[in-house]
Amino acid sequence: MSLYEIPVRTIDGDEVTLEPYRAKALLTVNVASLETVPFRGSIPNQPASPTRQIPEFSNLLRRNKTPLHQSMPQ
Repeated sequence: MSLYEIPVRTIDGDEVTLEPYRAKALLTVNVASLETVPFRGSIPNQPASPTRQIPEFSNLLRRNKTPLHQSMPQ
């Protein structure tokens, strides 16, 4: 299986492949996080951000025209 055949989820939750990006430069960033006990609750009263808020936040920083994806299989 090539990288372009791996299923990924768009920010809207649709499953797609990376095939449309075959002839383009592709940057894959791992933004996974690990919560450790000493830092648990270090920012009180901060609600978790729903996925649907990510594109809105991204557009606040600049006019984002890059497709956003959620995840790749493990």
